[in-house]
Amino acid sequence: MKKLLTLIVAVAALCSCSDNKKVEAAQSLGQQHACEILDNEITGRQLVLRLLEIRAIEHQLRQEGNHQAAAAYIESFTTFIQTNNQELASIIFDTDSISIVED
Repeated sequence: MKKLLTLIVAVAALCSCSDNKKVEAAQSLGQQHACEILDNEITGRQLVLRLLEIRAIEHQLRQEGNHQAAAAYIESFTTFIQTNNQELASIIFDTDSISIVED
């Protein structure tokens, strides 16, 4: 719950910036959230929950009309994971090999 509240505050902060600042802040936030996933040992269930939170942030940004910031957020998140952990990237982003995540 604490993480979700932090995410909500982060999205709210993004909404009060100019467009260029929103995109820059969204890129930074996407990298930060990717780094948090890589830096912590998490279970499969925790990973799924975290990915849902990531998509919720993207959705919130798009709902508020911040489409460029949402795209920048997801792109920086994806790029960071792909660059720093190819094994995890293949699990998260490879739709041809989706499997059930078990703890």
